Amino acid sequence: MVVYNNALWCNGWLQFFVPCGSKLLRKTDRKGGENRLFNYSVDCTPSLHFLGDLNSGGFTGEEIPLTCNCVEGPCSNVQYNLEQKQTTDDCSDWVFGVRWSPEKFLERAVMVGHPFKEFSGLLPEVKLACEKLASWKHEDIVNWRCKKLGEWLRLAKSLQAEEAEIKNKMPSDRRHILEKKRIALMKHLIKQEGYDDHTLADDIEHGFSLVGDSPVSSVLPAKLVPATISKEDLHRHSDKASKALRYMTRSSGDDELDEGLWTKTLAEVDKGWMRGPLPWDELPPGAAVSRRFPLSQSGKVRPIDDLSQSQVNSTVNTFEQATVDGPDVICSYATYLMRCLETQGLDTCLRGRSLDLASAYRQLAIADESLQHSYLSVYDPSSGSAKLFQMPASA
Repeated sequence: MVVYNNALWCNGWLQFFVPCGSKLLRKTDRKGGENRLFNYSVDCTPSLHFLGDLNSGGFTGEEIPLTCNCVEGPCSNVQYNLEQKQTTDDCSDWVFGVRWSPEKFLERAVMVGHPFKEFSGLLPEVKLACEKLASWKHEDIVNWRCKKLGEWLRLAKSLQAEEAEIKNKMPSDRRHILEKKRIALMKHLIKQEGYDDHTLADDIEHGFSLVGDSPVSSVLPAKLVPATISKEDLHRHSDKASKALRYMTRSSGDDELDEGLWTKTLAEVDKGWMRGPLPWDELPPGAAVSRRFPLSQSGKVRPIDDLSQSQVNSTVNTFEQATVDGPDVICSYATYLMRCLETQGLDTCLRGRSLDLASAYRQLAIADESLQHSYLSVYDPSSGSAKLFQMPASA
């Protein structure tokens, strides 16, 4: 069964057709959200084709008849009752599922086509790059890359004074984290190349906030996830919460994990990614403390900073959804490149290589106004107590 279409009720009834044998899957109120309070079952419905003759006066709490009038003729059971338990909204979506025969399902699948045929997951820029790589000579590709990188190196050299001015305005902790980042160059390249996230370099320069509104990139798909508590609520309850969390920070039960977590935390201090251990009595009023705990991953100890338990994450409004391309996109890319090579009469045998950063951890700074929310409580196995740290860098 698949979702086929919607029926819309707005200040009365809008006539709507659905195929025979359909099932009413759900009804969603436009204002109040999804409402699954309908008593309706496909078990007693041999067919359903036409919805009509409904009370134009709106929902009254009474049962609403659904009339079936098939193309082949009226069904033996032509009227079905849909019990309306509650709704006061003006508009609602009625979503139906369609029962297809195996033959019909295959017919529809053929009409949709294979995903490799459409390459819908590939960006236009990626397709263009594949086409150029296939059509250009090897020496042309090398020369173009050298020319482009040469332009960027010359631009970076001309922006050294601007880069130094940006770094000099930063606090020492943030400057240490972003020292090797060429922010001025990034600003110019974003403008030069017309990248949609116009404020990315500025966000990196000033650091990212742990609370409140997250920045909008205009690149990722839109998805609103509102905060569940306010920053004021977080501040109001943080003193008691931080005290409680300090005494909740205990051993994981595994001495090796505890020692590994403590060692990694001290290593981050040495790299300037963390400050501490700090005296607990110097914790500022209203500061939020989160717990750090160890996780064993592929034989290694991975530090996890739990900003959910401290409710820091609960104050964040996000407006976009972070997406990660899966194997299907990689396969589509490889297939599309092979087809481009094939059209040019070139060898389609591809060789791949996996590259990884030596350390992709703690590459971004935390905004100054969020430093009060960046404290961590870490279990110290040598003393058997919780120690306080502060992270000026985010993951």
